[in-house]
Amino acid sequence: MNGFTLIETVVTITLIAVLTTMVAVSWSALRQQQTITVTLQSVRALLAEAKQEMLAGERAPACLSQAVSATDQELCSKIGIAFEGTQAIIFADTNDNNRFDEATDFIVQREALPAGAVAPATWQSWIFASTPPTFILYGPDGKSLSPTAPSSLQVTFSAGQVKTFTVDSYGHVDIANS
Repeated sequence: MNGFTLIETVVTITLIAVLTTMVAVSWSALRQQQTITVTLQSVRALLAEAKQEMLAGERAPACLSQAVSATDQELCSKIGIAFEGTQAIIFADTNDNNRFDEATDFIVQREALPAGAVAPATWQSWIFASTPPTFILYGPDGKSLSPTAPSSLQVTFSAGQVKTFTVDSYGHVDIANS
């Protein structure tokens, strides 16, 4: 007797279907986790870039050219990062209110958040201000962050999953326990 019986064929096809379904579900979860990880790395990199620009005393030449006085030039060194929707903006806090104001602050750079990640619909910003030999980090409420009370950024992902990223007073970002 050569070949497979009908029962052997049906069992084999059923096993293949079950395994395919398991792989598809796992693949979807893996893609979602990858999007979260890439977004976290992106937010970390943008905050680190803003912090580095502030610590290095780098000031955008275009911001300096708009500055009228020495005080205005000093404000070009308060560097922040703001998130809204699918974009992030590195900016100089030229109006000195410790928040992002699209109408008055100088925009240094615009970046898109990774595909599938959406920040709140209203601007959330963090600003690094130099206070030698260290710095102060201002949170979304315009107040300086303390080491014991980090601030947070909620990001919604394409599958409806919401993750809270915490930002501590040193500018370190992590995912809050959820």
